[in-house]
Amino acid sequence: MGSGKNTILITTALALGILVLTLGSGSAQEVSSPSCEEEICYLDIFDWADPRDPPPESGPYLPQDLTVRPGATAVWRNLGSDTHTVTSGKTPLEGGAPDEIFDSQLMFAGEEFSYRFDEEGSFRYYCGIHPWMTGQVIVQGIPFEAQVEIVEEEAPMPVEPVVEAPMPVEPVEEPIGPDIALPQDEPAAIEPEIEPEPNFDILPEVGEMPQVDQIDQDIPDPIPEEFVEESQDDDRVTTIALIVVGIVGIGVTVGILVMRKR
Repeated sequence: MGSGKNTILITTALALGILVLTLGSGSAQEVSSPSCEEEICYLDIFDWADPRDPPPESGPYLPQDLTVRPGATAVWRNLGSDTHTVTSGKTPLEGGAPDEIFDSQLMFAGEEFSYRFDEEGSFRYYCGIHPWMTGQVIVQGIPFEAQVEIVEEEAPMPVEPVVEAPMPVEPVEEPIGPDIALPQDEPAAIEPEIEPEPNFDILPEVGEMPQVDQIDQDIPDPIPEEFVEESQDDDRVTTIALIVVGIVGIGVTVGILVMRKR
């Protein structure tokens, strides 16, 4: 019985030794850490189901260590036939655990997983199903956001103000006649009024009609004497008729009064 237990212990020790040697040989076969200057970088996953089997020639990941710039996105592609994961942290074989920075969960054959690295640092990861499959992404360099070219703007040419010449002001003329206009500063000359001279050659004598030049009106002749006599006779007849009418009226009035008294 004692020999059987010793055999089991020896076998277990040999298995652990083989595992350590295998991991060591795998790390010795790691390729140098390449750099990816692109904004999207690809990593391929290969099968390594048994740690006692030799690892793939390029390692479980190609590239196994990759250097990218901040702001780059790493894309893992499962090119194997087994199911794998991409879990950030140290492998449990090293006494580590997931750090929960990124985790692809189960990735079947042909599937992809991507993660954007915005901060600088070293990010180790492993396969949760095959913990001996490990890799690393190193983030350093100039971030992609800082590569914006700064174009210095040329100072604008000074623009001189345009000074417009003042428009000449013409004096306003006030009309003083239908066809005459003088400036405002020069008052119009006032002509003295000229009284018209009489057009009488000589003053008329007493009893004579004045002779007026340039008058075409005819002076009426004196009223004929016969018209004057007829007018006077008419006035006499009218006066006599009024007197007779008055006398008759008085007589009639007196007669009426006398009859009323009787």
